[in-house]
Amino acid sequence: MLNFKATLKGAAATTAGTKITLVVEDESLNGQIEALFKQIDGKVAVTLEPGLVPYSESIDPQTNAPTISYAIGSDGLVQAFTQEKLDLELEELDEIQRESLIDVEQVDYYINSNPPENFPELDFDGYRVMKLRMEDGLSDEEIAEELQTTPTVLRVKIDEYRQRVAPKAKAWVDHHKNAKKDSNVVAIKETQE
Repeated sequence: MLNFKATLKGAAATTAGTKITLVVEDESLNGQIEALFKQIDGKVAVTLEPGLVPYSESIDPQTNAPTISYAIGSDGLVQAFTQEKLDLELEELDEIQRESLIDVEQVDYYINSNPPENFPELDFDGYRVMKLRMEDGLSDEEIAEELQTTPTVLRVKIDEYRQRVAPKAKAWVDHHKNAKKDSNVVAIKETQE
């Protein structure tokens, strides 16, 4: 089995079928080139998984700020909190939705590094499934068989789970990036003194 990251550059219908062009721009094929060449003209099963997770945020039209904010507690866990309306005399405007994107690897890293988050309305234990994928290395086909569903349905549910977790993952990733930047600044200042 080959596993690599690529950019989908095109798809075109031909008389022989559909031609799909993928371009690998990083080292994700290192050590796999020979195995790839052996697959040329052979039948392969392909699953395309998006590299970005789309998610929606509710925005207060008066402040243009998200209605739910996230903070990292002293225990390192992400806590959600809502902004209270300060002026009740203002006309209530409906919240607007803003679409955002986050790298799927960042979401998966967040899931793998934090306690379980389950959403009963999804009727799906996304945390357990992601652990089976990431830690146990099980394929979607193996997990789907265990859950008595199809790989396609499983992938849809995984995408839904990632979308639910994405806002917290974004806050968590941003917090860690800022903490790393701050520690680098302190290290530079100490070196200069």
